[in-house]
Amino acid sequence: MRISDVSWSVESTASVFADRVAVLDGDCLHDYATLWEAVGLFAAELDAAGVRAGQRVAVYIGSGYESLLTLLAVEHLGAVAVPLDIFGPVEHAVRTLHATGADHLIGHVGDGDLVEELAEDPVATGASVVTVADDYTLIRLWRSQRVAPSHREGGFAFCLPGSAGAMTVGSTTLAAAAGELCADLPITAEDVVAVTAPLTERAAITAVLAAVRAGACLSLRRYSGVDPVLVAEQLGEDDATVLACSSEALCALRAAGLGVPSAVRVLALSPEAPTPAVPVAEAPLCRPRGGSDAARSRPARSGRRASACATRDSD
Repeated sequence: MRISDVSWSVESTASVFADRVAVLDGDCLHDYATLWEAVGLFAAELDAAGVRAGQRVAVYIGSGYESLLTLLAVEHLGAVAVPLDIFGPVEHAVRTLHATGADHLIGHVGDGDLVEELAEDPVATGASVVTVADDYTLIRLWRSQRVAPSHREGGFAFCLPGSAGAMTVGSTTLAAAAGELCADLPITAEDVVAVTAPLTERAAITAVLAAVRAGACLSLRRYSGVDPVLVAEQLGEDDATVLACSSEALCALRAAGLGVPSAVRVLALSPEAPTPAVPVAEAPLCRPRGGSDAARSRPARSGRRASACATRDSD
């Protein structure tokens, strides 16, 4: 199977920066070697569960490590990932499912029964539910699975704001946009990129892929809505040098009198823009972070985080 441009970026970064921290997620650290290995393991389990290249797989998981891992695994399989905002209105998630024609829906046990509720009554709809990689729920949404063209590249599909339509962006296009952003900002391997927007929009996904391409450390949120206090805490606790957030979140920060530290470059994300906006400030590089000894046998589990990932104390 030909590896996509997005997967190639993750694999290349993992080979160069194997022990460098890829994701900061609360108290957990995940290095690039662990991330890439987990992507491959999860993609293999999804394949064994019946997910095929070219199909569309909706991801209804919070915006932490599990969400990123699932999106990358779906894309690596050659399927199209459809990110859904678990913190947003259910009506929007349902509209996105219909607009994108999702074949499968994935949730995580750490989020309770939200994913099954989104799929409605499995008996009435013809959906079937299976457990994948211990802690993930995979729901096949259609009674008769549609045959997906295996030659199509993976990618991402997004519901257009204020519309019943959807936009699919291929892996080649996304990887190219991420490469341009990485060079324009620029983002380096010494940066810590705090992404406070949900991983459900093209601009946020592009910013994440740019950080991965550079070998930077991603700081991902685990809270809902636009909360300036939590954003400020995230920036401070993770020593962020780049903040990728929506214009709304940036205005909320300023309105709360918190602002953004002068040493942090700001990347304002717009859901309507094909790529994130250009940075509005410059900053010195942050101090390097060490590697982690995260377990690599399975994807990390948010329900039992202490045994699944390295912690800050062990870094």
